[in-house]
Amino acid sequence: MITLFRDRIEKQLASFPPFRQMIARLRIAGTRLRVEGTQHGFLPLLIAAVHRRSAGASLILTPTEREATSLQQDISLLSDSP
Repeated sequence: MITLFRDRIEKQLASFPPFRQMIARLRIAGTRLRVEGTQHGFLPLLIAAVHRRSAGASLILTPTEREATSLQQDISLLSDSP
């Protein structure tokens, strides 16, 4: 069920020009990206979508360990791997 939800959100994102521009920039080696101002529940969806479309590993920095743990748990719900 979560896969259908995630896929639907990602399809919508793919039609959004700023998202496509962000993905194009990330495919250039060494590119860094700073994302701010997203709603709490949207950030894990955005990170998961970006990571699936990027060409490599992703490093996410958060202000606190608590936020990192929460974000990791949210992203793991959207992940294809166990």
